[in-house]
Formats: sequence, C-alpha cells, structure tokens
Amino acid sequence: MGQRFGLIKQTPNQALKADNFKRGFATKLPLSVALGGRTKDGSMTEQNEKKEQKCDELRLLYSACVSEIDSFKKQQWQTTNYGLLLYAAIVSIPKLLGTLNQVEYFILFVSAFSVAASGWYLVGVLAESIQIRRERLIETRKSFSKEFMNAWRYGKTEAKVLDTLEAKRKLLWFFRSVFLVGFGAVCWLLVRFVCAT
Repeated sequence: MGQRFGLIKQTPNQALKADNFKRGFATKLPLSVALGGRTKDGSMTEQNEKKEQKCDELRLLYSACVSEIDSFKKQQWQTTNYGLLLYAAIVSIPKLLGTLNQVEYFILFVSAFSVAASGWYLVGVLAESIQIRRERLIETRKSFSKEFMNAWRYGKTEAKVLDTLEAKRKLLWFFRSVFLVGFGAVCWLLVRFVCAT
C-alpha cells in the first residue's frame, strides 16, 4: 500500500545513512563522511577508528577475563579433588601394607600435612588470580553503556546489586576448609591405626 501512494519503506541501514546525511549538512561534513563515516579514500575517520578500537579492546579484555576466571575456578576444583585423592591414598597405605612402624606413620603424617599446606597455598594463589581478573571486569564494566549495565544487573538497581569483591571470596574458604577437614580426618584415622597396632 505504501508503494501505491509513492511511499517507500526504508531498511534500517538506509535510515541510518539518511540520518547521517542530514547530520552532515548540519555540521558541514564532507558528503562521503556524512554518508558512511568514511573519507574519500574509503578509510574511517580517525575519531571513529579510535572509538572502535577502544570498544574492541574492552570487549577483548572482558572476554579474556571471563575465560581466565572460568579456567582458574576449574583449577581450584581440580586441586581440591586431587588433594582428597591424595588423602585417600595416604589412609589406604596402612590397610594395604599391614603393620607399619613409627617412622612410616610419621612419614604418612608429614605427607598429609604437605597435602594440606600445598592445597591451601595453591587454592589461595588461584583465588588471588581470580580476584585480579574480577577487579579488571569491574573497571571494564565502568566503560560500558547503561543498557549493558542494566542487563548485567538483571534489571535491579545499583544499590541492590553491588559490584564488589568481598562477597565473592566465600568459595576460597570452602576449598580451604575441605583441605583442613580432610587433614583432620586423615590424622584421626592414622592415630587409630597406630593405636590398633
């Protein structure tokens, strides 16, 4: 019906070019720049190029930080799982070998302590790496648009969804408590084995 009366539907791209064309006349820009943001030789204007480069850099930093956080979290879980497997191996040695002397039990205690200490340290190092990436994400989000931030906060206000690091350190203490409880359980079982012999 629009074509019958001489009206032509515009695609979004055509509407954008028309808007840029009008803006070009208002600001006395060259026609080629007003139509597509490009100079005569086809290159983007320097200002647009810098803006696009900044957006690309922020996008790259954001996605790199998110993937690194994911990787570090997986490594935390793997470290904890391997620590539990080592505890199980330490506890199973007296059952497999039968009676052990005092020196061998002492070696098992030292091994269990080494697992706990190294697990505590490794999980902490990974948590620090995660914190650094989260700080970068917070700084990166400050440069994003209001629409992005509204979507990121899933429609809630800034006061309800705080972008802080303190609330996100709870998982570190979970991993560390697993190592401590595991160490306590191994020591208790080894003492029982020693008393039984």
